[in-house]
Amino acid sequence: MEKLEKAGVNKIYLAAHTGDTSKGSSKKHDDENFERYYDEFSKIGGIDVIIGGHDHKHTDRWATTERGEPVRIVATGAGSDYTFKENLNVVGLMSNSFDSNGVLIKEASNCEFKTIDDIKVDESDNGSPVIHTLTAPLNKLDSIKLLKEGHHGEIGNMVADSNLWYVNSHTKGKKADFAFVNPGNIRANFDKTKITAEDVQSVVPFVTSTLIKAELSKKQIINTLNWCAHSTTFSRVVPGVMQVSGMEYTINPDLTVSDVHILNEDGSVKYNLDDFGDEDLFTGVYDTYLATGCDGLVDLMTDCTSSFVEVFDATREKALFEYLTQNDKPVDYTNVRIKHA
Repeated sequence: MEKLEKAGVNKIYLAAHTGDTSKGSSKKHDDENFERYYDEFSKIGGIDVIIGGHDHKHTDRWATTERGEPVRIVATGAGSDYTFKENLNVVGLMSNSFDSNGVLIKEASNCEFKTIDDIKVDESDNGSPVIHTLTAPLNKLDSIKLLKEGHHGEIGNMVADSNLWYVNSHTKGKKADFAFVNPGNIRANFDKTKITAEDVQSVVPFVTSTLIKAELSKKQIINTLNWCAHSTTFSRVVPGVMQVSGMEYTINPDLTVSDVHILNEDGSVKYNLDDFGDEDLFTGVYDTYLATGCDGLVDLMTDCTSSFVEVFDATREKALFEYLTQNDKPVDYTNVRIKHA
């Protein structure tokens, strides 16, 4: 902070992705950690505003630095319950005023929170170029509904399709058989027909992970799908029911999966995994974040520096953008890929 201030910067905003979401952590535990991190950050001299994240609740309060200056702590993205994805329905509009020394003026600063339903979105394009037009808005992605109501998330299908299409369009080797996308990576929905680049960015906003193509055994595939189905019993549904392209499978009442099929481009069955041994390999697409084995997905852990893994210079956002602008024949994203016994 001293270096910034010496360089003449006197308005400093800290964007903080805080919290402990390790296995076994509770909502109460997480909330305590979020508040502790906010309070620790607010003591640092020079910081004017802390914009929190990851806690999925809205906050607007004040703290004081160790040198006595006011610090504003805000967070948004709250939902109706302690979940994420489409349930994040609160946004905030923050207005701050500073004195000539760059110190916040509390009396002249405010923050207004609104739900998405309170904000009218222009169906046209909000002034941004339309890159793709859908025949109808997509239905939302919800892991619980996927499990209990036979609901399928069209946006999940489309994102997975775009990943498989991108990799198979740019690979230097053989084409991949299927793609995995964790629901937590999908943060919005195409709920209007005219799609802009900003809409794509909202759906898959993360830019730190890129796509990979790697070999997975039948055992790794089944274990991954089983874990994702089982995660719907967690208080925070993470990672959630795995979204797929080039694949279909059935979730049984005991939350195990069966009838896992890898599909041809026309939707016919290419491989029935029941016909293969546990160590037989198939080529899958996912991203470098999942390759860390995050959220209990240990069977997806992959050394991305290995010569057996192909890494692409493309985020999910880039893949979806190119899919919508360059692909003449999108896959049928309305078909049901996750079935229920």
